[in-house]
Order: sequence, then C-alpha cells, then structure tokens
Amino acid sequence: MTVAVDAEITALMRSLRVQRGHVLGTVEGLSEEALRRPVLPSGWSCLGMVQHLTLSVERMWFRAVVAGDPEVIDLVGSQDSPWQVALGVPAADVLDRYRNEASLADAVIAASSADADLLWWPSRRASGACTV
Repeated sequence: MTVAVDAEITALMRSLRVQRGHVLGTVEGLSEEALRRPVLPSGWSCLGMVQHLTLSVERMWFRAVVAGDPEVIDLVGSQDSPWQVALGVPAADVLDRYRNEASLADAVIAASSADADLLWWPSRRASGACTV
C-alpha cells in the first residue's frame, strides 16, 4: 500500500514540476510591458495568470486545503483579485512569489499522504467560487 501512495505522490510532484516549468518557460524573456499587457477584455495578463496560480492554486489548494494552514485560510477571500497585479509590484517579484509558493506546496505534498483527508475546504462565502 505504501508503494502505491508513494507512486501517486511522486507522479503528482512530477506533473506539477512539468506544469510549473511550462508556465515559467512561457513568460520567460517577456518584457515587463508584455507581461502586464491585457490579452482579454477582462484585463487578464500573463503576469496576472502567474499571480493567480500563486495565490489561488499553489497557496490556497496546497497550503490551505491540503495542509490547513490557518494563516493562509484567513487570507482566502480577503485579497484583491489575484488576476490583477498592482502597478507598483515588479514582475520579478510576482515570478519569485510563484516559485516560492511552488516550493512551499511541494513541502506540503511531500509531507502528505495521498489518502489523507483534506484539512480545510473553501465555502462559497470565503472564496466566491467553491461550495462544500
């Protein structure tokens, strides 16, 4: 049984590493202006996508939902739109935060069991998107 669980965790880590590399490779070499350029009427930009992945995927799903980190849970639903990056925030900072959150998520995954219960679940009130 342990071998199967370890294989699932290993497969998840491998998949995440590939997907994260794809995200960073896609934006690599883009200028600050290109990273911030809205590409959809909603104002979505490549930098906004990376910030969304940082806050709404790596941080929320792994550190809040899987690990139950109370500090992260308190932040869910209280932050501004993760899709919009404030003008004063350098693109390099957003990319560094993504790498850091990915590393923190990896630590959560490595310390978790594939068959463990989730420690928290976002309600519609907290996240605006999910229900229990």
